[in-house]
Parts: sequence; structure tokens; C-alpha cells
Amino acid sequence: MATTLSDPLTGRLLDGRYEIGRLVARGGMATVYEAVDIRLERTVAVKVMHPDLAADAEFVARFIREARSAARLSHLNVVAVYDQGSDGDAVYLAMEYVDGATLRDLMRMRGRLAPADALVIFEQVLGALGAAHKAGLVHRDVKPENVLLTEDGRVKVADFGLARAIASTVTSNTIASGLIMGTVSYLSPEQVERSVADARSDVYAAGIVLFEMLTGEKPYSGGTPLEVAFRHVHERVPAPSMIAPGISRDLDTLVLRATARDPDDRPRDATELLVDVTRVREGRPIFLRQLGDDLEPTVRHELGTTRPHPGDTLVGARSDRGHGVAAVESTTVAANRSTGSDVGEPLVTRRRRRRGWILLVVVLLLGAAAATGAWWYAEGRFTTMPTIADGSARADAVALLDQVGLEPEFVQTFSETIAPGAVVATDPGPGARILTGGRVTVELSGGPERFAVPDVAGRTPEAAADVLDEQPLTIGPEVVEFHPDIAVGLVIGTVPPADERVPRDEEISLVVSKGPEPIDVPAVEGLTLEAAQAALIGAGLVPLVDPEEFSDTVPVGSVIRQTHRGGQLFAADGVHVVPSKGPELFEVPSVLDRTQAEAEAVLRDAGFEVDLVFPFGAAFIDRVLDQNPDGGTQLPHGTTITLQVV
Repeated sequence: MATTLSDPLTGRLLDGRYEIGRLVARGGMATVYEAVDIRLERTVAVKVMHPDLAADAEFVARFIREARSAARLSHLNVVAVYDQGSDGDAVYLAMEYVDGATLRDLMRMRGRLAPADALVIFEQVLGALGAAHKAGLVHRDVKPENVLLTEDGRVKVADFGLARAIASTVTSNTIASGLIMGTVSYLSPEQVERSVADARSDVYAAGIVLFEMLTGEKPYSGGTPLEVAFRHVHERVPAPSMIAPGISRDLDTLVLRATARDPDDRPRDATELLVDVTRVREGRPIFLRQLGDDLEPTVRHELGTTRPHPGDTLVGARSDRGHGVAAVESTTVAANRSTGSDVGEPLVTRRRRRRGWILLVVVLLLGAAAATGAWWYAEGRFTTMPTIADGSARADAVALLDQVGLEPEFVQTFSETIAPGAVVATDPGPGARILTGGRVTVELSGGPERFAVPDVAGRTPEAAADVLDEQPLTIGPEVVEFHPDIAVGLVIGTVPPADERVPRDEEISLVVSKGPEPIDVPAVEGLTLEAAQAALIGAGLVPLVDPEEFSDTVPVGSVIRQTHRGGQLFAADGVHVVPSKGPELFEVPSVLDRTQAEAEAVLRDAGFEVDLVFPFGAAFIDRVLDQNPDGGTQLPHGTTITLQVV
């Protein structure tokens, strides 16, 4: 399908990673685009759920869980799931891009396939399903549209897990309205009746796909999807040879065994069915399980052309092409046959009259039996699922199911509200119509489900996200914080913290380092050394005391200067401070008995100032009688020396 300019996703960079290209296919649940993963520089297929599904929070949560399970499935014949996420209203799945066509495309071009070609494809489909079944996964939507054929001849099965994600949206109403028209042709009877599926349901769908490859048509048709679904429940799949003469007896048996209406009559999983395929290839026989009402026909191509031996029971398939149902014929050939004899006319007349009455009685009995059987088949063999209240004890559930002839099958689930060991839910639910003797899945609480938050400290955010993705946890918004030891861009830790046990899908935020926090360096010049040291330590810095220096302006013991004043440093960085040891002192010269001029010159040359005092109002003999401070005193430069001149 060509890309259209009106498609809103074309050309969009989804989730900042996937550059959406051409539209590849559009289905009932999603649209598939070819895209480029710009982070890993590879072509991928991106499947975007339709908006009505994306708006359903329950669907999105289930879709995320199933995508994670599918991503763990690694097999040559499985389309790999790389990533899942959401971007605005777009919920998407990023998958391996397979350059080729679907099995549906191949059958449209060629019609029915040669048996050898069909088995080559079928074996690879079963290989993929077998790997999934071994891992505990059920596909639930096996159909030709989900089987991709590469140009080099490999087969890839797609959409593991997606069917389970949408299962909660599929009801009888969706079948009736045609929302799953492309899928209903491959639904097993138990999926239609009880909305339950296991590996045997995949086996049934695979058998329908093989039937379609061999015959070129589906086993059932109908005016509505609901009619097709009804025929899956109430009719047997016809033998392929009834549609396409020439199909071998073993291929007929292979299809009929895989599509038995009772799941117990089918192979347990795809691997067991693959063993049957191997036997067919090797020319060894396979056999149907013959179990009462759901006895499956072993096809005899010679039926009607080969004479039976005395005592044989022939079990064959006869197709009513108008209804698409394989009817079972079973007749026992008498071991001792009367050869008859020539008799007279009266004897013949009596025998004919007797035969007429006998035939009438037989027809009436058969009619009554048929009516009774039809009622029993339609209604009598069903019972109603009782109501088992949430929180009921296991023993109470067993007793209630036993009263209506149902068999419990217990599985453990987790519950935030139901006590461990008590009933959480049943499948089918209360009031459902179910075959008498059928199995009911009873979910017992294992208590709250909890997962330990992994320790991802010291990793890059991408590596940490990969670790978190291995757990059923959700990655929340990133938090950025300063850290003194962890480098910029690496993970400090998580919120909630590592090892805390949290519920499934709990949002875990990565705390990422933006490096050490810068610190404004406080101004400590002029403070006492003790006060300066306390201020620097309080800011997270280390005071480094340099040797004292003389200062004419800063008191002894106070800081003359510091490094990094007005700047920023990081915790534990050092700041140098220079303490003052006060002004430098010099000896005052003695100028007693000197002339005024001589005394002034000596003192000024020594760095002192001079103040003259004349006790008698004038200098009569021009001699220094006294000086203050006295000569020999240690004083700083600039100190004023007072002289008395007489």
C-alpha cells in the first residue's frame, strides 16, 4: 500500500527514535509502517495501535506486559520484538522488518499450494509456535496474515502477544459486528465458547492454516462472523481431500487431528504436531484419538470403492459441501451374511411388509433420537458457571464446581486485596455457559506481587534503562541532581531506591548526576583567622592558611587577603588565606642634644614623622631637650615623634 500525504504519522519522529516512513499495511487493530531506528541506524517495522485501543488504559497496560513477554522470545522463525512505547496518542511496537510477503499474499497469487510446499511452510510455522509454547506463550491469532515469507525462503511468525492484549476487547458483539472478521476463521471452539486459549488453540488455528494451504479455501464460510464462529463449535472440519481430491490420507489425518473440536484430542502443543508432520514426511502413519462423542474420522479414500472385510468398522469422512461439515459414517459389516434363497411370492410379500413396518419404526426412533440428541447437543450438555465470590476459600470453590459437574484447574496469580490462597477470579466468569465436565480456571491469590528495584548506580541512563526493562517496571521521568563523586551524566540512583520491593509496572525514575554542586566562595578578608576558617568550612570548602604578612591596615590575627574571592568552587576545594601579623616595627633613633634641623632629618630618614614643641616659645640655644617616644623604641613607620627644642 502506498504512503499517502494525509497519513498523520508519515514523516514523524516517534518517541524521538523511530522515523516513520511508508505505510506497509493497515489492519483491524493496528497500522504497520516501515521506519528507521535513528539510534541504531536500522530499518524496523513499527506497528501503531488504532486510537480507540490506545485510549483504553487497561489495554495499554496489558499490551506493555505482553510486548515484554514477546520480546524475550528469540527464534529463527519468530519476528523479533525490539521495543514498545507510547508517544502522545500513539501506542506502538517496534519489530524486526521482514522484506517479503505474507502467506495470504502467496495464496492469493497461487491459490492452493502443492503439499510439499505447504509442509515446508507449515514446519517453520510450527517451529516458531513450538518455541513460544515452550516459553509459556500462546499466540492466540495464528492466521496467514501473521505468517511472513522472506525473499530467501524463510518463514517468520509475527504478532506474538498482541492477541492477548486485545483479548479483553473481543466479545460476541465484536464477532457479530465483524471487528475480527479476519480472525474468526481460525478461532478454536474453546475460544468461541469460553474465550480461553492455550497451546492447543494455536494447534487448531495452525491446522486451519494447513487446510487452507492444501485446498485454497477456508473450511467454513458464512454470511456473518458469528455464523462462522458457530460452525467452529458445532461442526467438524472436513478432510482436505473432500475439497481437493488427491490429498493423501496422512495429510487428511494430520489436519483432522490438529482441528479436533475437543482440545484433549489435539496434539498438546506445536512441537507435538511437528512430530506428526515429520512422520508424514517419512511415510509413517499417524492416528486420531477416537474418544466417544468427539470421535474424529480416519479418512479412507477408498470408502465406497473398496470392499470391506467381514467384521471391519469403517470410519470415514463425507463432506456436505453445502454446509461444510464432515459427517461421520460408521457401519459394521456382519461377519456371517445370509446368502438368501429363492422363495415364493407370498414369502417375498410378507418380508417386504415386515421390512416396511420395521423401516417406519426405525425412522420414528431415529427421529426421536435425533431430536433428543439435538437438544442435548445444543443445551443438555451445557451447564451454567456458578458464582464464586472473590476471596472464597479454595475448598469452597471446589465444592461449588463439583455441584455442577465442572473440574477446577488452579493457577496462581497476584492480588493486592485478596489474601494468599483465596480465589481471585474464575475463567469463565459467573453465569457463563460451559460444557458439563469442562475445566474452569480458578485463579488463587499469591498475595501482592512485588519486584526488587535493581541497583543501577554508576551506569549510563541507557544501560540503566536496559536493566529496568528486564523487570516489569515502568521508567518514569528522569531526575537530575548534583553529586560530589559521580560524574556528569551517570546514574546516582533511583526513586524508589534500589532493593525496595514495588508492585508491577511501578514507575521508577532515574536520578542522574550533573556533577558536583558549585559553591559561592565567602568573603573572609578582614575577619579574624578563626572566623574566616569557620566561614569557609561552613560553606564546604577547605581553608588553607598561608604565612603571616605585615600589614599597616589589618590588625594582627585578621585576614589580609584570600584566593577566589567572589568566585565559585566545588565541595572540598581549598581557599588560601593570609593572616596579618600587624605593621612592621622599626627602631626610633635618639636625637637628644641635636639641633632642630639635625633631629628632624634623622627621624624623617628613619620613616617617622616629627612634631616640634618649644617650651619657652622659641629656640634660644637650638638643642633637642627631650623626645617622645624615646630613642630605641620599636614603632611602625609613620609614627609621629614629638621633640622639645630649647
